[in-house]
Amino acid sequence: MINNSDIGGGNSIDCEEKQQIESISFSNDLSLRWRKFDGQVVFYVEQSATTHVMDESAASILLRIYEGPVGRGDLLDFLNNIGVVEQGDDAEKFLDTTISSFKKLGLVSFD
Repeated sequence: MINNSDIGGGNSIDCEEKQQIESISFSNDLSLRWRKFDGQVVFYVEQSATTHVMDESAASILLRIYEGPVGRGDLLDFLNNIGVVEQGDDAEKFLDTTISSFKKLGLVSFD
């Protein structure tokens, strides 16, 4: 199980890796179920029987990726439009840290 500290902290994507990302997609056609409770979202991945808890900001990003492959720039625009973090460097850092965490968990892949 992950929590907000797992999503918000740790390593983010480096500059070289950013340039190599054409799109971000949900990994291996995983089946995802989720519920929202008190400002947090609980995700259940059926294939691995794993549960992940994250705040609504990170959950919004994951759900957008779950809809279909998306570019990093499009995700940054999406994040700025929903207004969960300040635009600019804060949004970019949050996005990179979040998708890096998702990749470590095996939830997303970079194409």
